[in-house]
Amino acid sequence: MFATGLGALPPLGLDEKITIYYREDTCPHFFAETCTMEPKVPTVHDQYSKFYNSFLEACMHSAAGFGCM
Repeated sequence: MFATGLGALPPLGLDEKITIYYREDTCPHFFAETCTMEPKVPTVHDQYSKFYNSFLEACMHSAAGFGCM
């Protein structure tokens, strides 16, 4: 849901590929453009645990759906 906005992948898969981008700014948050399926991954974390927690936070917020964050 975080990268596509879909609750589940279609049985035959997606028509387009998901492209992952690495953020070049200093923002520690994950971001995704669901229309173009472009998740943006932060590169500022100096510890895996911080990176992991930031990812979990993004996943938990995206589970609520559009406009519910």
